[in-house]
Amino acid sequence: MTSSSGSRAARRHTGGVAETGLWVVVVAWTAVGAVVVARPSGISWHFFDEGARMLLRTAGLHLYAADPLLQIGPLSLLVAGALDVVTVGHALGGAQVLMTLALPAGLALLGSIVPQRHRRLRLLLAGLLAAPTWVVLAVRWAHLDDILAILLLTITVAAVRSPRGRPVLAGLAVAAAVAAKPWAVIGLPLLLVLPTGRLRAGVAVATGMAVAWLPFLVADPGTVGALRPAVGINDSSTLWLVGIRDAVVPGWVRTAQLLGGPLAALVVVLRGRWPAALLAGIAVRLLLDPQDIAYYAGSAVLAAVVADLFGHRSRIPWLALLTSVALWQPFVPDFTRRFGSSTGLALWWFQHPGAVAVVHTVWAVAVVAWGIIGRRPPSGAAGQDALRVSVAPTAGRPG
Repeated sequence: MTSSSGSRAARRHTGGVAETGLWVVVVAWTAVGAVVVARPSGISWHFFDEGARMLLRTAGLHLYAADPLLQIGPLSLLVAGALDVVTVGHALGGAQVLMTLALPAGLALLGSIVPQRHRRLRLLLAGLLAAPTWVVLAVRWAHLDDILAILLLTITVAAVRSPRGRPVLAGLAVAAAVAAKPWAVIGLPLLLVLPTGRLRAGVAVATGMAVAWLPFLVADPGTVGALRPAVGINDSSTLWLVGIRDAVVPGWVRTAQLLGGPLAALVVVLRGRWPAALLAGIAVRLLLDPQDIAYYAGSAVLAAVVADLFGHRSRIPWLALLTSVALWQPFVPDFTRRFGSSTGLALWWFQHPGAVAVVHTVWAVAVVAWGIIGRRPPSGAAGQDALRVSVAPTAGRPG
């Protein structure tokens, strides 16, 4: 008995050391990536700085009517404003540190509900693959809104997949994600995965979204103008590829994104393939996006990690790998001189925007198709029922 107890204690100790080692490696790897892309960095932070100032000091609830190009949710601007106060004017640096650490934090949250089979190896590979694109989003471009949105959707995944489900938390997490960045509406169908309490989740998400957005709509009906931003169309976008080449994006595009993304996620959830819901929603969003910017890959790769950890049993996070490769972009400090300052694959990428658009389109279609028609992982093995969920779970099955 004493020997048996000692063996169990030794295994727990070994497991604890391995767990600590896993997160040390993931954090260190992400930090190294952050340092690598830190010069230049904070490319988009001025939007958050200016937006927070307008929201808190000048425009107030007229913010989006005054500046329809500001496609950032109010929660993100409030967080940016708070960081500016807490860091005494050094908000960018503080935000970059927190946004970098958000990746291992999100992975740790997912790790708490990942099936035990090869769990540490799968999380380690996911972290190693996700970090390079994540730091481009978090440090080089410093898009706080996208970071908050995908992190809050990760919290939603953890809430709906907890043993008994946490409906209020799930609903509030989706609402907060939408308040950070509107494309996060792709998370709404995840609430159907809850084993019980869907009504409570619905009330929570509706209340949260109303609190976040209704004041702006009531104060200034011109807020809806933000659905028609005067944004140009990149020649490496799918819109350009299919012949939509107006000077600015047509007015229906943003609405189509906000409807198409959650619709794709809903179809995937109804097919019993909930792990692919976030990835499918983001894929449709990018398929309809007029721009093609490097930081888009960060949230897409983390969504792919969710699909990898819960959607199949392979140790290799092949969806995250595919997404990282397909959405890769070169970077040059002076974009106007990109042809003269680039060589090799980077130069080819800049010279062939049409081919890039084809790659991105094929990726989007492929991951949505995988989510809808892919084979459901077998259930019944110990710890593996987290891989499959039906919209109406069997009574007694963990949610």
